[in-house]
Amino acid sequence: MKNKGFSQSYASQYFSNFKRILEHAVQLGYLVSNPANKVKALPKGRASVDFWTKDDLEQVLSIIYINDFYEHLIYVMIVLYFTTGLRVKRGYRTFLGRCRL
Repeated sequence: MKNKGFSQSYASQYFSNFKRILEHAVQLGYLVSNPANKVKALPKGRASVDFWTKDDLEQVLSIIYINDFYEHLIYVMIVLYFTTGLRVKRGYRTFLGRCRL
């Protein structure tokens, strides 16, 4: 599957689902045994994550109009995320999830 452009994690999940389907076929009596049990599980592999550089950050921040309240909020959040390494979903739940706008 890797040659087809799929990630190793996706291939591992695909195989796991296929194995569960075959196990269900065994329980229903369509198969005597699950042939997928003879094969080792596929390793998930490591995901590669691209990070912003300082130049990327400056390019994004240069187009934000900080005199607008909401764009200023976006500006502050982007700077916070970049300087602390905070993930976006975690930052949203921590800070904005409690706000009642």
